[in-house]
Amino acid sequence: AERVGVDRNLPFAVVAPGASMPKRQWPIEYWAEVMADLRAKDMKVVVLTGAPDANLAKQLHELSGGWATLVAGKTSVVESVALISHAKMFFGNDSGPGHIAGALGVPTFILFIAEENCDPDGPSAPERIHPIGPHVVFCRPAKCLPPCVSCCEAEEAHCIKTILPSDVIESTSRKRTSDGFVTTMTGRTGREIEHTA
Repeated sequence: AERVGVDRNLPFAVVAPGASMPKRQWPIEYWAEVMADLRAKDMKVVVLTGAPDANLAKQLHELSGGWATLVAGKTSVVESVALISHAKMFFGNDSGPGHIAGALGVPTFILFIAEENCDPDGPSAPERIHPIGPHVVFCRPAKCLPPCVSCCEAEEAHCIKTILPSDVIESTSRKRTSDGFVTTMTGRTGREIEHTA
């Protein structure tokens, strides 16, 4: 963590805006709002991506005013895992780093492209592919945007845009205990996965 300019002794959140498919990438303008909320709560933020999404991370860093720590394509997988392990929170799209955060027990907030009432066995259904861990929350569209049905079928970000920054911010303020979350998220777009530690 120190090699990339992150003091692991200070509380920080990791925001990972990348994803393998553009339709799974939440708009960076939305991520910037979540980051501003974290900053208002005195939480440091690390923007983390691999090399393929480094440009996206740089755009988010610039859009947010450059105050966050940018770690875009600068870490190996092992270093990324170590960095995530020290985070107090993790935010990301449906991608690999979210699975790492969940497995490490970091409170993890992931955005998915399948609507609330999709087939739970569908290819992008969070019920089937969400990160495994004691503190995982996912946000998803209440309903897909036409012409998509059940899951986003667009090439670019489309249905994921119906998840608002306020939905993600609200999901972070749910009451928690040392064993995880106490209540199931009942907001417009969010659903909590409860696990026992």
